[in-house]
Amino acid sequence: MEKTLITRTNGMRSKQLLALVYALGSLTGMAAGQAYAYDAEVVQVLGRAEVREPTGWRPLQIGQKMNAGAFVRTAEYGQVALLLRDNTQVRVNQTSLLQIKGVSPEETSVLDLVQGRIWAQSKRFFRRVTGTVAPVRRAVLVTTATSTIGIRGTDWDVSVGTDGTTTLTVLSGEADLSTKFGSLKVLPNEQARAEPGKAPTKILLTNARERVQWVTAYRPQPHRWIGRQNDEFEANLRAIENGDYPAAIAYLERLAGRSPAAAIALADVYISLGRIPEAVNLLKALDDPSASALLAHAHIIDDRAELARQTLVKALAIHPTHPELLIARGELARFEGLAELAGRSYRDAIAANEANPEGWFGLGRIDAEREAVKPARNALKRAMALNPKGAGYAGELGTLETFANAFTAAEQAFAVALEQQPADFNALTGLGILKLKTGKPEEALQAFLKAGVLEPRYARSALWTGVAFYQLGGHDRAVEMFKRAAELDPKDPVPHMMMSMAASDRLELGEAVRSARRAAELMPYLKSMNQLLNNQKGNANLGSSLAQFGMEDWAQAYAFNAYTPYWAGSHLFLADRYSGTFNKNSELFQGFLSDPSVFGASNRFNTLVASPGHYAGFGARLTDQDVLDRGAALTANGYSVTAVPFSYFVSADLARIRPGHNDLRVDGDNYTVGLGLKPSHELGVFLFTNNSLIDGKTTAIDKGLSDTTLDLDNRRADLGINYKFSPTSHLWIKFGHGREESRFGGNFSSPGVADALNEIFGGGFSATGRIDRYVTVSDQSDLQLRHTFDASNAWQVSWGLESGRQKKQIDAQLEFAPIMPGLVGRDDRKSSEAYISNRLRPNDALLLQADISRVQVSKHQWSEDTLKFGVVDFNLGRQEDDRDFRQWNPRFGVAWNPRKNQTLRIAVQKWRRPASVNTLAAVDTAGIALEDRLVSLGGEMKRVRAQYEWETGNDAFIQTYLDSRRVSNLANVNTTLVGDINLEDLERLRNRSRLSQQATDLWEATPEFGAATVKTLGVSVNRLFSDRLSGNLRYQYNRSRNTGDGFEGNLVPWLPRHLLSAGANWLPAARWQLGMTVTYRSMRYSDEANTQTLDPGWNLGLRSYWENPDKRLSVEVILENLHSDKNAAPIHSPVLGAQLLYRF
Repeated sequence: MEKTLITRTNGMRSKQLLALVYALGSLTGMAAGQAYAYDAEVVQVLGRAEVREPTGWRPLQIGQKMNAGAFVRTAEYGQVALLLRDNTQVRVNQTSLLQIKGVSPEETSVLDLVQGRIWAQSKRFFRRVTGTVAPVRRAVLVTTATSTIGIRGTDWDVSVGTDGTTTLTVLSGEADLSTKFGSLKVLPNEQARAEPGKAPTKILLTNARERVQWVTAYRPQPHRWIGRQNDEFEANLRAIENGDYPAAIAYLERLAGRSPAAAIALADVYISLGRIPEAVNLLKALDDPSASALLAHAHIIDDRAELARQTLVKALAIHPTHPELLIARGELARFEGLAELAGRSYRDAIAANEANPEGWFGLGRIDAEREAVKPARNALKRAMALNPKGAGYAGELGTLETFANAFTAAEQAFAVALEQQPADFNALTGLGILKLKTGKPEEALQAFLKAGVLEPRYARSALWTGVAFYQLGGHDRAVEMFKRAAELDPKDPVPHMMMSMAASDRLELGEAVRSARRAAELMPYLKSMNQLLNNQKGNANLGSSLAQFGMEDWAQAYAFNAYTPYWAGSHLFLADRYSGTFNKNSELFQGFLSDPSVFGASNRFNTLVASPGHYAGFGARLTDQDVLDRGAALTANGYSVTAVPFSYFVSADLARIRPGHNDLRVDGDNYTVGLGLKPSHELGVFLFTNNSLIDGKTTAIDKGLSDTTLDLDNRRADLGINYKFSPTSHLWIKFGHGREESRFGGNFSSPGVADALNEIFGGGFSATGRIDRYVTVSDQSDLQLRHTFDASNAWQVSWGLESGRQKKQIDAQLEFAPIMPGLVGRDDRKSSEAYISNRLRPNDALLLQADISRVQVSKHQWSEDTLKFGVVDFNLGRQEDDRDFRQWNPRFGVAWNPRKNQTLRIAVQKWRRPASVNTLAAVDTAGIALEDRLVSLGGEMKRVRAQYEWETGNDAFIQTYLDSRRVSNLANVNTTLVGDINLEDLERLRNRSRLSQQATDLWEATPEFGAATVKTLGVSVNRLFSDRLSGNLRYQYNRSRNTGDGFEGNLVPWLPRHLLSAGANWLPAARWQLGMTVTYRSMRYSDEANTQTLDPGWNLGLRSYWENPDKRLSVEVILENLHSDKNAAPIHSPVLGAQLLYRF
């Protein structure tokens, strides 16, 4: 038996040595077995392999457990895959003998390679989020007859030759190889040899991974490539399919020179053994389409895409409809990230032969990666019907159902797959994803590690292994796996996005920016981002790290360049880039509707993918801003998949404002609820409700108020759905209603008014009065629908219908003895709109957008002034203003990349603001957003803007623009005493952790005016000085002119002629971020009449933020409004704020 299994162990001396180590191994194995249930699990067995037990050698079985001290040996063409208890993955090659001497998750594990060859991916002692740093030590120790190898890396190969020479190859990490004659350190892509009696030597390899081509999950499928043969031939083919290689290989090697079928079958076996060059030589000599298809597969496995392409071009020119050649072309296209070509190739293969299951399987995989659930499900089920035991078929179906959150169907598919083939790496990877998405990261990691030891070159497995490590606190190991996934699929942006999100979590923002930049370059090859975590902050967006580092203009450019209306992350991130509530709410609603699970995201770490969990947070804040504002907030949120995917967010925010310079008391309570439900992959449901209550009282002598009370009740509810007809065809519907009611009461003093009345009536009027009744009510509702679909790869169409209504009314009466003046009025506004938007990409460097909308806006406003003198009521007159607008509003835009990293954007916009708090339509034109803050409800804007963006290298971004706007807001028949209703609390669902957000612009307040023209020339620069320091500079030159009745020639309020701002963000130490902004504004006015002047001056703001390593506790302190002139800002005193947050 020993001679059969270990064919290269010869001589009495070797046999005596083996007998000795067997005996020692039995003793150590017995000792280890007393301490642990098991130390290693068998994941795969190919050919003949055995384990030594106390009763002797026994055949290994998949799923078998072993303890430390066990010996494993393999025969010729035999292999074993093991997963150790410390998560080390080991592949044992043919004719090898390995002893598992000791396994420890926390200490060094020990393996003894007596003979043969092993490959392993080992654990690494990484830094955990608790801040504890494990001492640098060896993760695995490998001993051989001549050497001791200390492994600190994660990916390595060791072999022991018949003469005792030890060869170590390191693919990642590092290792120390020592003998009694010397030692050396081996780094990635290096190889070291230790010959008996000599010091070790080292060489640099051009491609170390060529050394481990034998580590693969590829299994030969001879009947796929050749037709039925004679009985003897068939018997050997069946032996190959059963994993019994020695005799079959010998048989095929004898026939290969004269039988093309034998040569093809033999080449197929060689590929599975990692003998790629031998397989290529056999296949190149054959003039056969099946041989050419298999040759292309061999080149793909060998990472030689160009050779595969040349092979296929030549073969398809002769056999253009051969199914296997078309399938191979699909595999090559998929390998290169060309999803469209891959799908077309598989469809062509199906057209050539509908009975070939591989064509259906390939098409199903492409659709599954794009998350086109229905067509993918149909294709995979068709493949399984044609070949119920097809390799990977059931596993891919289970993975698809997992992505679709159909967890029961996924479990059933994985059960079938793993029953058919326990070593199905595709099914194990999908099973791990299922475990992650159902909140079992430990079980997920085990499944991923098993898949990884079976097929280390499977990019999907490497990516998700990184996610599992990250959720379990292994940041360093997670990043290693993301890097490996990027190497295995070099055109996939998702690993880089994962690395960016992980770095942002640790406030390593320079590293996050680098990863995001690489992801941005690869976005054209993106398959799907739907599995990325769409948390409340939109952190999965490419620009997130730039924004977090204070480089807002750069972040916005990235966001628009990567924008897709089908992904919630695009909407949620863009919402932060907007200061106006209309644009912000528009993107927030679309984000929450597109993925209603976002509320369930962790309030501390990115989980990278949506995973079940329940979280809470408590915050306390204190702000001194003329008055003392004390607040506390309690939030709870979570995500569950117990029945169907369900997310929730609940918050209570209490504010208490107490006297500063004025006798002011305000008690404000805000309650917010957000609910999300995904009954199916296609359907999402979102509900938002909010209630804000304010109870205030003030005695402001300077404003003539005495014991004045204010009660405000604001309520809002919105309900919407998103339905995905396909990954590129979505429907959104939303209904919303809000109501705000306010009541004022108390006393007031107005000596000036009393003097005027006494002069008119000859006396009798007191300087004090009372607010007898002052009630305002605003009521708003809207109904919106949008459908977006891709008419072709280059043409995206959006169309929609919207209606909105807003009613405002006032009923006020003052008592100014002996008279009681009053005012009653109502303002009703309605809007309706039908629109269609076209976005065309003729090529990668050009985006064209053409929109047209039919808009109707009506206004009916009236007011009556009344006067009560004693018991007599007088009507002093009624004013009315009715308007009705019916118009076509076009929008055109272009975004052109004349050179790499440069973008020219031009937009022409005509827009009338609807009577709603948001729109589901796009609020940008080719990356230039509507200016919603200059336009009031029903108002119109005509605009032309040209903008140039230039990413200068890797560390700087420049933006310059020229903007011309002409605005005409609806004039009122009387001074507006009831403001437009706005939705300001939807943003509470973002679950923010910062007291002060980076300013996306530098406006002090929203201008209010009738009509005006505004022209702006602007330039901004964002600069990344280092991984820890960034800066930004902005300048605006504004020219504004009021064109409204009675205010002609005035300046638009709040817009200075010159505005200059400079800011910096610094990461001085781990978990710390400091920020500074200094701003200069020239003279400006705070009112339309230009009577209230703000002087030119500088303003300084400082920010500091710290969080502990596990992100449970954070502290933020801000000091803002430090200015050179008290009359240069609307708030005269500095603003000091502090916030403490605890998350659990």
